[in-house]
Amino acid sequence: MDSIVLDNWIHEHLPAAIRLAEELRQSGTDGQFVFMAHSWIISLALDCPSDIGIRCPSAAEVEALEAAIRQGVITWHAMPNIPQVEMFDEGLLRAAVRLTHNLDARFGFPPKLTMNQRDVPGFSRLAIPILHSEGVRAVTVCVNGVTSPPAVPHNQPFWYRDEASGTQLLSFWHPGGYTGDPVDNADECIHAPGLKHRLCLSWTNDNAGAKVICSGLDEFVTHLLEIAPRLDLPVVQSEIGDTWIYGVASDPRKVAEYRELMRWRQAALPRYGTASLARFDQLFLKLPEHTWGVNMQHLGPDIVGYDAPA
Repeated sequence: MDSIVLDNWIHEHLPAAIRLAEELRQSGTDGQFVFMAHSWIISLALDCPSDIGIRCPSAAEVEALEAAIRQGVITWHAMPNIPQVEMFDEGLLRAAVRLTHNLDARFGFPPKLTMNQRDVPGFSRLAIPILHSEGVRAVTVCVNGVTSPPAVPHNQPFWYRDEASGTQLLSFWHPGGYTGDPVDNADECIHAPGLKHRLCLSWTNDNAGAKVICSGLDEFVTHLLEIAPRLDLPVVQSEIGDTWIYGVASDPRKVAEYRELMRWRQAALPRYGTASLARFDQLFLKLPEHTWGVNMQHLGPDIVGYDAPA
């Protein structure tokens, strides 16, 4: 299944995004298309290991992808994927951000500022000082529509603060799914009193008069960080930990093997250093991505079996 998903990303989704952007560019209109992916997938496509069972891109596909990245058509956020943050140790969480920032440096881009979370309702406050020290300054969370969202400001900026360290992240929480149905209306865009710009995940032609600019997350965040001191944004210091983390325990063997690998990584760092472990980290970072287990909306709960097939 993993190889099928990666094949679709590398050979279908990314090329389709590049084609659409080019079609809009040649359409004679001011239409734009920017596609935000995960740095983990982009790094894997650009430096594809030939020994892990996936179909690597051709030289032409790599060249087209690199050109699209330089043109701003393909972008990414500060984390390599959608992480189950509570399953990281400090070193691995730092390695995750650095994978992204190394990719930024490869193309001469500033380090990404904004962490993108989808599906999971939140992440632990303990991650704030680690993320902040690695250059992350903001987080956007879209909560799965089948779970209750945290009791935090919705669709407006606030500070998610760790009081012990004094660090904070500019935060946006979108309840009830990843965007509007099928697009955002004005109230679902990220907005605040005194803020002239809004961040919308999807928009449609019936919102007349708005000037729509396609971009990644950091363009909006950079502007907001500059004026945030004048906006008197709310502050949340309570825990917004991931209430879905219980799903990880659904596979005790996988958890045990994952933790053993994490202990091995900790022990190996002094001997080998982070540069030598870069290839290991690139693949290892896929394991703590959300969400562990199958989709119960489609398959329903397993009330008969427990042990997975050998």
